[in-house]
Amino acid sequence: MVFTAEIRGLDSSSNVSFAWEVSAGQITGPPNAVSIKVATAKELAGVSIAAKVTVKGLPENCSDNVTWSADIARHIYDPILEDYGHIPWRDERARLDNFQIQINHYPKSVAFIEIRIEAGETVETQKKHAIKILKFFKCRQKNFDTGQLRFAIQKGADEHRTRFTLHLEGAKLPECGEGCTLLNGKDLYR
Repeated sequence: MVFTAEIRGLDSSSNVSFAWEVSAGQITGPPNAVSIKVATAKELAGVSIAAKVTVKGLPENCSDNVTWSADIARHIYDPILEDYGHIPWRDERARLDNFQIQINHYPKSVAFIEIRIEAGETVETQKKHAIKILKFFKCRQKNFDTGQLRFAIQKGADEHRTRFTLHLEGAKLPECGEGCTLLNGKDLYR
């Protein structure tokens, strides 16, 4: 992010200097230059940064400071990583393997597995399947935090679907409505 001061109406022999302050991020390079760069971090996504410059050496009748602000773009993230119907366990393991890699990239996230079941399927059977998934994760990574996984088993679907979503720290989790059973991985795997 770059901020630049522009002064008009002074002759080139004027001796002015600049003093910058920023509300977030860090000024890189000399803080007394006409232009500054502000280094930001991903934690500042969605934040507005204010930069104030005070100019020394201006005539007395001139305002000597101004503040600008600029927004840092939000990180755009699609939480849906997988969505599939009935598949063999070996194929599901491949998808779970990828899902666990994504979870490990964001250790403070919540991984959400929604299982929509059709008539003839039971919540109890899907709980057993959820435990099988947890065992798979623990087998691959002994220190995996099972509390990072949530399962929502939703009855009344037209077809069986499984959806993996990953919700970054602080994000609102999907709601579990009527006919839905919400399970915490930590409670299922002890």
